[in-house]
Amino acid sequence: QDKEYAKLLNARICLTHRTGLDNKTYSAMTFGFIPDEKFKYSGPGMYALQCTIEHIKGSTLDKIADEMVFTPLGMHNTSYLWNDSYESMHLYGHGTDLKTSRNNNWAGGKCNAAYSMRTNAAELTAFIRCVMHGWGLSGEAFAMMTKPYGKSLPASYKERERQSMFRCLGWVLEKNSEFGPVYLHTGNNVRFKGLALYMPEKDASLVYLVNGQYSCNINDAILPLFFDNAEPFSFVAKAKPLPEK
Repeated sequence: QDKEYAKLLNARICLTHRTGLDNKTYSAMTFGFIPDEKFKYSGPGMYALQCTIEHIKGSTLDKIADEMVFTPLGMHNTSYLWNDSYESMHLYGHGTDLKTSRNNNWAGGKCNAAYSMRTNAAELTAFIRCVMHGWGLSGEAFAMMTKPYGKSLPASYKERERQSMFRCLGWVLEKNSEFGPVYLHTGNNVRFKGLALYMPEKDASLVYLVNGQYSCNINDAILPLFFDNAEPFSFVAKAKPLPEK
């Protein structure tokens, strides 16, 4: 709605969640602050970038992603659109009410860069390994993607987190004294959550997807099994209290 603020947007601002767009609507988008002023998660910011790419390429994101990423990497079960084959393999999500939902109609059957992609851990791992080694990217593009941009964390975060965590293009970077740089991306569709990370200095990666609203509660238990870290990672999401029942 605000055309002047919209003119300030670019791909970097969208990918680092500094658009100022709220996270509530994908139609009449409104700005809460001047773009690039500070960090605030915005799915509509990602969708705005998607629409721009689709306009430039003259194609839809699901087709672009399939041609450039999914098919070349053998990610045949990964899609931004619901696939009929998912009927026999999808998981049901568990919410705060302890009821389940399969959530197979996200975005009303439309493609949305912010939250409609379905995948599995094996195929997402294949993608993460390619990203870690910069396969398919120019050196310039890889350096641009992994570079920290701005002081993204608000004052509500702990001092250690503010000193060690930064936003890159599509990734969060933790500068870890024990493992070197750790690049990660989280996913949160309420009843479906996930974590994907890679550590270039260790040539290590980890992906896990969970079908429960309280899945962040197991982060502290899972990560030491793989990395035996002496101190907790800064990026670990805080556990939520379980319902009394």
